Amino acid sequence: MKIRPSVIIVKDDKVLLLKYLYESTEVYAIPGGNLEFGESLSETVVRELKEELNLEVSLLDFCGTAEIINEKQHGVHFFFLGKIISGEPKINPMETTANSVEWLNKEDISIVNLYPKIPDLVLSVLNGEKPHGEFLGKIDQPWY
Repeated sequence: MKIRPSVIIVKDDKVLLLKYLYESTEVYAIPGGNLEFGESLSETVVRELKEELNLEVSLLDFCGTAEIINEKQHGVHFFFLGKIISGEPKINPMETTANSVEWLNKEDISIVNLYPKIPDLVLSVLNGEKPHGEFLGKIDQPWY
């Protein structure tokens, strides 16, 4: 089982996402990564964004958690609200297979292939609603 904390970062009514291409499928992922032994959830998010995007971030609030169980994985995802303290997002190809970093408009959140598939949570954050830190249940989503 994988434990994957990630962070929703909003700037100018847009959300920061990593764009991947798996064969011919575009996938937009909420930045984060897998927990390493001895790390807390917040330490993992801070480390992953530093390694993959050269960003210093701080976590502001806990947004929620969900599970993805499919033919290739069983993962528990933890979502935080965060902000950039310093740096501009830039892909580090030594640390991620993402093709690019994107700032997506709220109009596009529901139409892209979002991983994890939590468009309602992302839209609520983009609309300025305070996160509730709730369990979102099992997300029905394939792995690419």
